[in-house]
Amino acid sequence: MKYNYLPIPLYPDSPLAPILEIEVCDPLQKKKERGICLLDTGADMTVIPNRIIVALELNPATTVRCTDYKGEEKERGVYIVRIFLGNFELFCGFCTETREDIGLIGRDILNQWVALFDGPKQEFSLKQ
Repeated sequence: MKYNYLPIPLYPDSPLAPILEIEVCDPLQKKKERGICLLDTGADMTVIPNRIIVALELNPATTVRCTDYKGEEKERGVYIVRIFLGNFELFCGFCTETREDIGLIGRDILNQWVALFDGPKQEFSLKQ
């Protein structure tokens, strides 16, 4: 699956980046919500925008202490979700939340895939 780099919403002056439009579902797939996530090899864990967590009415399974990109440590909820890319299930497992409008696909998902980032062509590909 090949994708083009896209502009980062809310950061129009940033370089184009590897971004995916995903669909997040509660574990029983009763509700779905769309969002966008940056593929981030520096993130240990996948992070979903809080607005999606609220829309899906998810309750945290537990909490985890996270350090954000500013170096600030915070306690965040951990949720069980299913993440789809089109009709393909990318992931089923735990993620945490962010107050940002864009999420992060972290190494917990990326380590299950072969990801090739081609900066000069501004595209990336994913395969299992």
